[in-house]
Amino acid sequence: MKKILFIALVTVLLGTLVAQEKWEYSFDVKGTLSQSFYTDNWDGEEESNINWLIQGNMTANKQLLDWFRSMNTLKMKFGQIYDTEKDPVTDAQLPGWQEPRKSDDEIDLLSLGLITLDGWVDPYVSLRLETVFEGTNKRAFDPARFSQGIGASKIIFEEPRLGLNTRAGLLMRENYIYGVSPMIDGGAESVTEFMWVCPFDKTKFTSNLFLFQAFFNSEEDDLVDVNGEKIDDWKQLDIEWTNELSIQLYKYLSFNVYTQLLYDKEIDYTGRFKQTSGLSITYKLF
Repeated sequence: MKKILFIALVTVLLGTLVAQEKWEYSFDVKGTLSQSFYTDNWDGEEESNINWLIQGNMTANKQLLDWFRSMNTLKMKFGQIYDTEKDPVTDAQLPGWQEPRKSDDEIDLLSLGLITLDGWVDPYVSLRLETVFEGTNKRAFDPARFSQGIGASKIIFEEPRLGLNTRAGLLMRENYIYGVSPMIDGGAESVTEFMWVCPFDKTKFTSNLFLFQAFFNSEEDDLVDVNGEKIDDWKQLDIEWTNELSIQLYKYLSFNVYTQLLYDKEIDYTGRFKQTSGLSITYKLF
């Protein structure tokens, strides 16, 4: 409940901040609820459960000066799964529910400033905060990552139903965990964003590809294996590719498909893939 209230509070505050003329902004909230039930004699390892997810997505853009454009995005997501209680001996289902476990948890705030010089590319500066509602030992906003970037950006298409832009530059990241000295790394980043909306505004597809190549890591001298050999996994390319397809079925009902591909050798030597789909109640505030 605290997470839902936080999302609602941020929605109201940001809505107040952007409620000015000439701002180009949007905000939508999606809620998804699914339930499954299996009898004790069901053949398989499936479990009865309830899964809920709430998401908030916001954009706010404005040409603040003749030569400076502000582009801001906020993504929030939190979901939980409730599994039925089970007898530890017979594995039979019991009345009641286990403690909920997280299915999704994300806060991603990006502020991008473009220096619009009407050239082939536009210089940019960026600030980004990535954290969670409930992290280590149930502490809010732990862990957290704060990033600052600078480079050049190119808007290839900027139409109401079609958008494509890319940027590349240098990025520094500070990773914070409660009670631990922050880990700092830096290197080169590349970001490509694509958006397409069908002519009848019923279908929307978005794609985001993020690449990061680290040049330095503040903990590189401490990263060793059991034999005392240095571990240089941090030098490998990091990849994050997300895609989302949303099809509006009725006024507030939509079908959504979300995929995410991650590769970070410091976490796992192989790529990690996530796919979710389902019906959602979607409401556009702006």
